Amino acid sequence: MISILSKPREQIGIDDIHELIRSGIPEGEQIEYKRELSRKTGNVEDDWMTGGSIGENSKERLTRQVIALANTSGGIVVLGIDQSQDKPPVAACIVPVPRCADLADTLTSVFLGRIEPLLPSLEVFPIKSDEEGGLVVIRVDKSRQAPHRDIATRECYVRRNDQSRKMTMREIQDATLNAARGLERLERMFARRDSLFQEEFNSLVNPVDAFGIRLSAIPVRDNVWIERVFHQRRIIPSLDKPWTDVFEHQEGFEPRKLLPTGMHNPSFPWRPVLRGVRGEEIEKRFRVLSKTEHKSDLPQSILYNEIYCDGIIELGLVVHNSYPNSYDENFKMFITPDLPLSMFANLITQLHHVRILAGSPMAEYAVEVIASVKGAHRTIGHPDYHFEPVGTIPSGTLEFPRYSFADVYDFPDMLNLFFRDLYNALGRDLDIEQRWLSIEDWPPA
Repeated sequence: MISILSKPREQIGIDDIHELIRSGIPEGEQIEYKRELSRKTGNVEDDWMTGGSIGENSKERLTRQVIALANTSGGIVVLGIDQSQDKPPVAACIVPVPRCADLADTLTSVFLGRIEPLLPSLEVFPIKSDEEGGLVVIRVDKSRQAPHRDIATRECYVRRNDQSRKMTMREIQDATLNAARGLERLERMFARRDSLFQEEFNSLVNPVDAFGIRLSAIPVRDNVWIERVFHQRRIIPSLDKPWTDVFEHQEGFEPRKLLPTGMHNPSFPWRPVLRGVRGEEIEKRFRVLSKTEHKSDLPQSILYNEIYCDGIIELGLVVHNSYPNSYDENFKMFITPDLPLSMFANLITQLHHVRILAGSPMAEYAVEVIASVKGAHRTIGHPDYHFEPVGTIPSGTLEFPRYSFADVYDFPDMLNLFFRDLYNALGRDLDIEQRWLSIEDWPPA
């Protein structure tokens, strides 16, 4: 696989460009080379090349190529590479573009303003080749929201071999139908995850008096695949990562490390399941079932993590509400917001590692968060003052708005969006300018 297509952008450098040239990779459905920005008339250099602003013709050409890639199979445009005379042409040599970092920022703004609907997966980044300039790489994934169009020309484009062409009305109709089918597939897969999650409650000592939370991440398209996630009696090493540390920040205070289970970060023993792997932390306590002193050692709580070859990831918890044999029958097993927040952060961290392992670093994911309460309402306690409630979740199902993940650098913002959503769902206001979360060393190696 071509490294510039499959590697995370923070790992792509000038060596990858040299490898692209040495390999003689031709232009095609997923790759477009451009030597420079140019005007339409007489192929005169764009004003950007001589210190000015980018011209309208260059904006239109690049927008067309990006749309065509997104509407077809995804791919890259590399600006700053001269082409050979072959048919189709191959990369010949680097021709540095001036002010490549500024150009990357400018083009990002151009695409945001000209392409509708907005592209869910788009990266525009510079690669320095010398002190004066370098290359600009534009990378886009195949879009679930296709067909996209250029607002200025009102045209949709598609990639045919190494050319970007206008889409016919039939192609536009087909793309629209395919997008609808993709959404139907996604809904079926989430429904399946919820059905399996409800079965988790049946393992508990008292499934009708319990609380559960499920966080499921599913690739929007079927472009994520890992041959094996469990091998030689262990999970694949690149997925066997320690639980990610998450910190809460508040103005005027030292950062506080979130403690998902009250005292420690989970550590999962892994076992294989069909086309996947599952890790569990199970807590058991003997429970007196009746005056005859019969006892049960069914689980009091199950915290689990599943990763599948098709890229599906799930973190879940089911927990019986009351401690067995407690003097206070209304005493609930203690849960704070730290647990769902840490679960969310670790889900998106695993999502990042799965995409890299699958060679699809830009694959878009949809994330669903569901809280389920069996029996009476569930009180969520304060992280520092254990008997002070933050809020309650009523009996039934609490479904959070679905989250979309594509650009790895947007992940921390999504974590803070969930932070706010969670507190709002508990009846609390949260100003993320005053309180916010961070993941240590993001993006992770």
